[in-house]
Amino acid sequence: MNSNKLYQILLDIFGQEYEVRNGQFRINCINPDCDDNSGNLEINLEKGVFHCWKCHYGKGKKIRHLLKDFLGWVPDVDEYVSPADLRNLGEELFEEEEKRVSEFKGLPKEYIFLGSSNLSHVGKKALKYALSRVSEADIIRHRIGYCGLGTYKWRLIIPSFEDGKATYFVARAFMGGIEPPYKNPDEEECGIGKSEVVFNIDGAREEGIAVICEGVFDAIRVGKAGIAIFGTSISQAQIIKLLSTDKSPIKELVVMLDQDASEQAVKMAALLKDRKAHIKVVIPPKGDPGDWSTEDIWSWIRNASVYGGLIRDSRSFCLG
Repeated sequence: MNSNKLYQILLDIFGQEYEVRNGQFRINCINPDCDDNSGNLEINLEKGVFHCWKCHYGKGKKIRHLLKDFLGWVPDVDEYVSPADLRNLGEELFEEEEKRVSEFKGLPKEYIFLGSSNLSHVGKKALKYALSRVSEADIIRHRIGYCGLGTYKWRLIIPSFEDGKATYFVARAFMGGIEPPYKNPDEEECGIGKSEVVFNIDGAREEGIAVICEGVFDAIRVGKAGIAIFGTSISQAQIIKLLSTDKSPIKELVVMLDQDASEQAVKMAALLKDRKAHIKVVIPPKGDPGDWSTEDIWSWIRNASVYGGLIRDSRSFCLG
């Protein structure tokens, strides 16, 4: 394990609240049942283990367990990009990201745009379901379609675009009995993995603000600034896209995951804090952002405070 890289990750995530000595990185224990406020959780950078001397959380466990508990995912130590590196990214790295996007193999050959005239019987059912989730204007803006045959039979196809070109798609069942409800293409099939994609990045760049949601329907409900990262964890590739300044820059970030992912929302804000000055965390009073009106969502965003640091009780961010 690269102890220098590991130190950088821990510093970026937790900050240096207590002195690092003898290879021990000290922080307040993250165990919600521990009331430690004296830096009793020690992380051994050389051995790769951690242990809270107050509640004994983590005794004998590897640091990856700590990161998994805190972030919900484990960063690749060797591939980790620090905030400083992200701020100083050059054109070369962004060009490589764009090159990967260009490898997208396209939408399913059976894809039919829901805005087409003379929809089939199945197409009309797809349109009816789509209109129960989004507006007609949304269907046109996001080029939402469906498949009546093939691998994605009886599923809506919601494409993701960057620079006006399709880069990925999500497939959602609109007929009963189709499992699983969502069927995302794998990297081998479509040429790109979902961790490299930010749904509606073009809209967020145009607005200058990105409201980070889990799913595409939540992002669409937010409006032009809504983006989706396909889950509760944000990848380095997605962070790079959000911080790119070679196009219209995104000046403000809002983390708005589902209500049951409030802890992940707070952790994501902590991860992004050093990378972006203006970050807000908005947690719906219940359910998903897609369960609420666009007016409600923007009322919450306007009234939310700028995120200033990690707060143990994520309910401090709840609105309503």
